[in-house]
Amino acid sequence: MSAAITTVLAATLGAGVLTAPAGAASLPAAVPAETGTQAAPVTYPNAGILTAVGKTGFLAHAWVDGRRLLQWVRYADGAVTTLDAPVADSTGTDVIMTGKGSTPARSLVLQLRDMAPGGGTVTMDLRPLNATYVKAVSPDTIL
Repeated sequence: MSAAITTVLAATLGAGVLTAPAGAASLPAAVPAETGTQAAPVTYPNAGILTAVGKTGFLAHAWVDGRRLLQWVRYADGAVTTLDAPVADSTGTDVIMTGKGSTPARSLVLQLRDMAPGGGTVTMDLRPLNATYVKAVSPDTIL
């Protein structure tokens, strides 16, 4: 890695800039890998379509028994949560918006679901406001 960094810097700054002083310590040849820190690979849903990615998992449309379902898959253990909703939107976090309409804009009752461990769900009914969903803009805000 240090050789790659040196090459890039040398090409950018010029080779003479990178000469080390006489008393400088050399970099270690290799850093040993930590043991036991890599998790097992997470199984991707069969014929899935990636919909959103968060810090603790990802959302995909998957085909299960001939039906298209929304599934949240946790990175830590591969646990799959099937969501009872035909449409979803995301802010790029673990919070996703689900609705029962044919599109997010046609969903009048929405749920913001925090899919992180211990997260909760907030339900919003847009009918009394005569409102239409546009976009989930943050983990706790919709437009």
